[in-house]
Amino acid sequence: MTTGVFAAFAGGSMELVKDSGWILARFWRVPHLYPECRLRLAVAAGAAAFFGFFGMNNLLTVTPNIGSTISAFAKVLWLYGLAFLTAGVGLYLYLPAPTGLGLLNMWVALPLIMVVTLMVMKLAAFGEMKGNIAKQFEIFNNKHTWSMTALYLVTFGSFIGFSMALPLSIT
Repeated sequence: MTTGVFAAFAGGSMELVKDSGWILARFWRVPHLYPECRLRLAVAAGAAAFFGFFGMNNLLTVTPNIGSTISAFAKVLWLYGLAFLTAGVGLYLYLPAPTGLGLLNMWVALPLIMVVTLMVMKLAAFGEMKGNIAKQFEIFNNKHTWSMTALYLVTFGSFIGFSMALPLSIT
């Protein structure tokens, strides 16, 4: 991906002209990648998104009545919207006075946001989503699920810590 085979077709240098606030514009101007590499990544990501949107219909065995792609996408956006709403309210309660109210401690705010988000999703689900979410909530009755969650948090947390500590120790 970082070879300059097609640099003549991409045109221009690899210098960062200006920093942009838009994430895709920043990706397009990554200074250490050759210009055609960015084009190949954009084409590959676009093709993957296209085929994923129209071709990933392998969930019929798990959820037989998912409906059309647009309705399934709308349901997912509805649940994400609920999650963003509860996260925004929790962030407002956590942040200090100029931006928010500053009422909650971080150790209270984060678990509270997670629990409230799950409850809001369970209460605001409609139609078939309500039954599917109820099936997903059955995992909370299994003690092994709780232990695996704790194990995942510990291992993932240590992975994140190690991935940050290694470059710092090299520096």
